[in-house]
Amino acid sequence: EVEVPVEHGGLQKFEETSLFVFGTPPMGYIWVFPKATQLSIGAGVVFPRVNVPTISLREVLAHEAMLLGIDLEGHRIRGHVLPVYQGNLPLAQGRVLLVGDAAMLVDPLLGEGIRYAVDSGKIAAKSVLSQDIRRYSAHIWRHIGRHLAWGAKWARVFYTYPRVSFAWGVRNPSVILDLVCCLKGTLTYGNMARRIPRYVIGLWKRLPLNAA
Repeated sequence: EVEVPVEHGGLQKFEETSLFVFGTPPMGYIWVFPKATQLSIGAGVVFPRVNVPTISLREVLAHEAMLLGIDLEGHRIRGHVLPVYQGNLPLAQGRVLLVGDAAMLVDPLLGEGIRYAVDSGKIAAKSVLSQDIRRYSAHIWRHIGRHLAWGAKWARVFYTYPRVSFAWGVRNPSVILDLVCCLKGTLTYGNMARRIPRYVIGLWKRLPLNAA
């Protein structure tokens, strides 16, 4: 990822726009979104070891930035690994409790982890105050982990079949509304999995009918 000043190179058109290009690179996406005084532009892959040829994310990022009219020359490009959630693991030992990125609480579908850092911090605080550290890992699994485990299943489908996922998911208003609810914390990825029949029926009704 790289941070580019908004005023650099006439990039004002992105000041109120968040752009995501899914499927580029394979098993990942390109993002561009505004911050207070600059743009964040980056490229990432979610499952880099799953049937994906070796690629240079820096080259992909530079190429896509050029297509978007963003000049990365002279700006520092940084790379790092996101600790994406891997399952129900012990997160407490002795007087130590892991939260946020240290607990690998990053969304497998979106690569986002700030809200899970906040939520796990609250759960950790309650565990300390109630002197119930022993059950901290179980609480994380119940309130966050199960949600992220379903997110990993959605991610594998979405990034393995981006075109189909875009046609049947991103273009489906019901899916998008529910995804927003997930981001708000009022719905889970598990809830969305149980709503798949409704998504299919809703999209089917939107398809044009064949002439008799």
